[in-house]
Amino acid sequence: MHARWICIWCVFIACDDNARGPSKDAAPEAIADARAFDAAEAGPADDTVPDASSPTLTTRGRHLLEAIAKNSPDLATDMLFPRDGYSIARDDKDPAKAWDIKLKPTYERAIGRLNKRSKGVDRAVFVSLDLGRQIVRMSPKKKAWKEALWRVKHSSLSFTIDGRAQKIDIAEMVAYRGNWYVTQLR
Repeated sequence: MHARWICIWCVFIACDDNARGPSKDAAPEAIADARAFDAAEAGPADDTVPDASSPTLTTRGRHLLEAIAKNSPDLATDMLFPRDGYSIARDDKDPAKAWDIKLKPTYERAIGRLNKRSKGVDRAVFVSLDLGRQIVRMSPKKKAWKEALWRVKHSSLSFTIDGRAQKIDIAEMVAYRGNWYVTQLR
């Protein structure tokens, strides 16, 4: 019984609340438990390219078109690179602040501009969200990404307005934890 409490205590000591990971002095079992927990919470690894034709991506593409049609960026928050992921993956002095000040407002302005630019978008019918042709593995770089992530440029959001085919070019999407997210809409 006493040994079990010591092991549980080691796990709590080994895991820092700020997610810095296990300490050097922690028991090997505690370190293994902490790393397994971190891996499970993080989602799938970014080693493989996420599926370009997943139902989740299609649903999120519909949300993006609806957000543009209604000029309401809140309807497509699931397409924007998540703030927590950006904070983890981005190499910046304060990535959360950069997300708040740069990434999110730029995304919201782009949705507003697309709403004004696309005549009749309120009658749009979603067709597909197609990834660009060239998917590239980005290497970690200072002042860029801390992790090796997949990036694709010139993806297209296809839809019809009164039977006429239309497309919106998505400047850049980045794959993170098994999903594609918009980092630059226009």
